[in-house]
Amino acid sequence: MSVLDAMSQTATFPSGFSADEVVAAYYRGDFDGSITCAPDTAQGGVRAVNAFKKVLSTHLGASFPHVSFANSGAEANEKALALCRNENPSPSASKVLAFQGSFHGRTLLALHATWNPSKRGPFEIEGHEASFAPFPGSHSPWDEEPREPEGFVELMAAADLVTLANQTSEWGDALWRAELESFEAVHNALSGGNCFACIVEPMQSEGGDNYASARFYRGLRLLTRHHGVPLIMDEVQCGFGLSGPFLWHSRFNLVDADGNPDAPDAVTFAKRAQVGVCASRFNDPEPTSAHPASLVRGRVHAELVDPEDAERVQAYVKPRLQELAGRFPELVGRPRNLGYALAFDLPTPQHLNNFLGQRFWRGAVVFGAGSKTVRYRLNKTFEERELNLLFEAIRRSLSWLDAHPHQSPPAWEDLGRPQENPQEGPEVRVREVGAEDADDIVDAIMALEREVFEPARRDTEETLRLGFSKDGIALVGDVRVNGSWKLAGYALAAPLEAVSGLDGVDDDPNRGQNNTLYSIAISVSPNHQGLGLGSALKAEQFRIAKARQTVEGHPRYRYLTGRNRVGEAGTMTLVNRKFGAYIDRIYSDQYGEEGAKAAYYRMVLGAPSPLRHSKSKATSPLRISDGIAAPFGSGPVSLREAEAQGVLYGPVVNKITVLNYITPAIARGIEWVQSLVPSLPHIYLTSSRDETVDKALRVLRTSRTKGQVAIGLEGGYVGHTSAAARSLSDPLTHRQGSRFFQWPLVAHPSQAGTEQALVTLRHAINDAGGPESVLGIFVEPVQERTGMVLSADYLAGLDVLRRETGIPIVAVETASACYRSGRGPFASVGAGFLPDLLIWWGGGQVGFVHVNDTYWVGAPLAMASTWDGDELSLIRVHHHLRAALQIDISEATDAFVSELAPALSSGLEIRGLGLYQILSGPGTESLAAGLLK
Repeated sequence: MSVLDAMSQTATFPSGFSADEVVAAYYRGDFDGSITCAPDTAQGGVRAVNAFKKVLSTHLGASFPHVSFANSGAEANEKALALCRNENPSPSASKVLAFQGSFHGRTLLALHATWNPSKRGPFEIEGHEASFAPFPGSHSPWDEEPREPEGFVELMAAADLVTLANQTSEWGDALWRAELESFEAVHNALSGGNCFACIVEPMQSEGGDNYASARFYRGLRLLTRHHGVPLIMDEVQCGFGLSGPFLWHSRFNLVDADGNPDAPDAVTFAKRAQVGVCASRFNDPEPTSAHPASLVRGRVHAELVDPEDAERVQAYVKPRLQELAGRFPELVGRPRNLGYALAFDLPTPQHLNNFLGQRFWRGAVVFGAGSKTVRYRLNKTFEERELNLLFEAIRRSLSWLDAHPHQSPPAWEDLGRPQENPQEGPEVRVREVGAEDADDIVDAIMALEREVFEPARRDTEETLRLGFSKDGIALVGDVRVNGSWKLAGYALAAPLEAVSGLDGVDDDPNRGQNNTLYSIAISVSPNHQGLGLGSALKAEQFRIAKARQTVEGHPRYRYLTGRNRVGEAGTMTLVNRKFGAYIDRIYSDQYGEEGAKAAYYRMVLGAPSPLRHSKSKATSPLRISDGIAAPFGSGPVSLREAEAQGVLYGPVVNKITVLNYITPAIARGIEWVQSLVPSLPHIYLTSSRDETVDKALRVLRTSRTKGQVAIGLEGGYVGHTSAAARSLSDPLTHRQGSRFFQWPLVAHPSQAGTEQALVTLRHAINDAGGPESVLGIFVEPVQERTGMVLSADYLAGLDVLRRETGIPIVAVETASACYRSGRGPFASVGAGFLPDLLIWWGGGQVGFVHVNDTYWVGAPLAMASTWDGDELSLIRVHHHLRAALQIDISEATDAFVSELAPALSSGLEIRGLGLYQILSGPGTESLAAGLLK
């Protein structure tokens, strides 16, 4: 089945699948060092981080001097909230101010700021409920910007809403009344001093594609400045050029009390950014690890932002939306679009369900928003053909609703295939010719060029003869006319180094490498087009180039390149695409004409493997700090072989939304991970370490509806980005700030002894209000930041406590997963203890939550997020696990501990299990410095 993805992978692809620019980055080696391994970016030294920051700085300007990365939109918002909370650490400031209709993610604090009661309510923690102000979202992007009351800036800066209300009391303006109501709610909420941040979307996407006026956002910025409360602009769904400008909120022209340009305190992105991004005025004291491959992809996406193209799509879509509203006035309400975003409302939620129910057999992916909004997210690849297909699918879907009121659509309706009417014509053939044929053929080719091309695109005889050279390829296409063969087309190609004087050719980075064949020209007589001759010529050129070898028996060519005139060579461009061509660069002012453009394309003739720049494994520095994120350094042999064979091309170039789509590699990876603990037969994916904690808490809260508290151990570290993970991590193990939810951390048995540690745990349960009030107990079999190990007797005591109280135990196995403990895939299970949930981060952009039958939440999408992991990261983990299964680590562990014996005798302490060991005590800093040298 083939469908038009009119949601652009849930608004994550700015230029469609396998975008030329991302493919080009893959082949020129930009992903090198991030495919078979995912180094921990929080440790520093990963070039993808600085490269992305450099590009972002060109879009963000001076208002956002600090950039932090995360792994999802929810994490980006959690990072922003954490930074804002650090600005106001007062215990009384424990709430977020958000807006009705908002959506900010599914991690716990981000979910608290999400309006939908059915999504938020079941997971709220008492005392931390967000405040919500009305969102005046009835403005349309098609409307003129409303006027501001006299003295608006000065009055809003002073929070003088009474004067504003009085001087506009005669206004018959419903939008202004809604805005004033919202301002009053914001003012009241912030006046209490218990809100540490205000978060708002510049366009509410999940809430129903709701737009507010620029006047509203200017007033909100002034009001939050008055109260000294940081303002977060959540552009996760709509930033990165969705509306045209990189920053959606740049449309609002925010100002301060003096009328000078102003900005939010933080702005967040994800979706098109491929990772979570938090740009702010705050320094981030504790960076979050992000997936290097996604950072590269996100950087390329940032470079793709093109306001002019967004305007092109917007101009095409608007009249067609208006046409739909006129044709179906009883169905289509509030049509609206801006840039690549378009939406309209249907009369009821059932109408929306019936519209969405047709999407796959209509061949166009569409999502709902709010309760009755149809929304689409287009991208740069939507040209007239794709837009016509889309609006035809919309029209037919609406026609079906109109003709079948109160009926549900069929699960599938076979619309049949369009009838193909291939052009009848003479027999054709393609043949290779040699240097001895040049004199007989070149004149005919030049005559054909005069017939097909304007003068600027005609080649000289000298250039055409290059195709007949020793390493060139000369093909002709013949048609049989009246029993005789007649030349009707040709394809000529020569080594790149033989051609010069053309943009693309002269600056090709492979020039001088003797690995590239340049396609001089391919053309077919106008009298014989439509017979498939052009495709046949390109196919044969591709086949011969791929098969051509050197005298040593190696492939002669790695690449096949060429030039197409933009707008004049559409047919050949599509033909080239069929053979994997991507546009390497587009050049302007070509062919002797101002504004004329040439696309320089490239095909890869062998396996789609990337260029490598990094040092060999033998000479690469050893990054011991990457033991969790990259347990095999540059990757196990099987993974490196997969890279060399081009098997990883797809998941590197395209980050698909695992929530919505699946590939064989995803299925195999999930099956392997799921099989590691048969007694925990269910599994959820996440995009990060912290999200495993948040998802585990939501899973537990679904069953333990009275739970308000989670308990951790002193010295524990389960993450620092999300408020929930930070609240279960000892503040001494990170620098992100204090715990948000004041959940208890109890003594670790390695420090207090097993008996006393269990006593303090029971006290904490009683202090929390008894077992029903406790969501779960989170323990690390091996603590990631201290190395302290849970003893067998403590685990036995936990088991007794669990049976007595019914409180579930969550094993956090990030440090002890992947066989590194020596106890099998997971240390807890290997020690004979079966937790109720087992969570771990696999490096990169994937985490896992293993769940038993008791706590499994089977409702569809109940625990879903947009990405829910990452295909490339999952493939990597799959290979890690298979390779680690074959390794006996006992000898390596003994040797490691033996080598450290002198250090231990000097007062250092070693804690850990298997290959995961932590050194502590005096002199560890100098020891680390010595290892780095």
